[in-house]
Formats: sequence, C-alpha cells, structure tokens
Amino acid sequence: MTTKQLPEVDGSASRKRNPHLLPWIVTGLVVIVALVASMVVVNIARSSSSGTETPAPTQPTQSASATADADGDEDPAEETENPDEPPSVEVGSTFDLPIQNWGVTAQVSSKFGNQVRYTFEGDNLILSSEVIDSLPDACAEMRQQWGIQKSGDSYSVLKPAERCSEAPELYDEIWGLTAAAVDSIQ
Repeated sequence: MTTKQLPEVDGSASRKRNPHLLPWIVTGLVVIVALVASMVVVNIARSSSSGTETPAPTQPTQSASATADADGDEDPAEETENPDEPPSVEVGSTFDLPIQNWGVTAQVSSKFGNQVRYTFEGDNLILSSEVIDSLPDACAEMRQQWGIQKSGDSYSVLKPAERCSEAPELYDEIWGLTAAAVDSIQ
C-alpha cells in the first residue's frame, strides 16, 4: 500500500472562487445600493413636504381668468373708482396651488414669483412670495397681511386695511393677483 503525500499549501496560492457565486454577489450589492438610494429619496421628499408651508408646484398654464386688456391700456382713475373692488391686473400664466387643509386648489399667477408659500392663522391663509416680500420697508408690516379668508364655503381676499403709500402700484398688483387666485378656487 502506497500513500500519497498531500501537496503543501502555502499562503501565497490564490483560492479559486466558485463562478456561480459572482451573480449573487453582484445582485446583493445592487440591492444594498438601491435600498440606500430609496431611503435617501424618501427622506428628501419628507423633509420638503413637512411643516405648514407649501411650495408651489411648477405647472404653468395659461389663465382663463385674466381680467385686464391684453394691451395694458388701463386708466388709473378707473382703478380707484370703487375702493372695495380689486384693481384689474394681467394675471398671465398660472399654476395650481393645492390648499390641502381646505381640500381646494387655486390658480396662482406666476407673477407672484417662484416660491409661493402659505401658512394658516385660524381660517385665514397667509400668502408669502417674492412679490409680496418686495413691498418697501415702510410697508413691511403688510407683507404678512395678504392671503385668502375662508368663511363657510366662500372665500375672499385678505389684504391690509390701508394702501401702501410708498408703492401703490405694487399694492394694487398684489391685490389684483390675490383676487384672481380667490376667484379661481375650485
């Protein structure tokens, strides 16, 4: 009987892996990367939708509720005839602003700017935008007084009691754009 001696194994000899394990290793790595990526996306989505402020979606459409002449030939005397009526303004393109607390959507003019947000104070929706924030410092307290007031199933413009004497044209523009948004609520 002869015995054969086993070959010596030294540490420098490389091990051969089973070629059938490679697809499983690649699949496992892909699953781990996909899980991490989905967790990051979900966290970003949650952080951007938290709080009571809501950013405006960017779906521009052409407004059917433009109330001014396309020529822009408006008589300033006509705007001030009835101080309780909002001035006529060119609304231009609009986008949907969902108001989830009330279960409605308003068409808001893109003239408000890129970042239209709102908060609630009781039954009042307070608007915030680039245009509203551009009111001069003399009228700074008016920046938090624009919005929509809900009374039962009806909506009305929420605006400062007095006109901004430093920027009356801007005041009228904001008033007209807010009134157009109120009229578009569905």
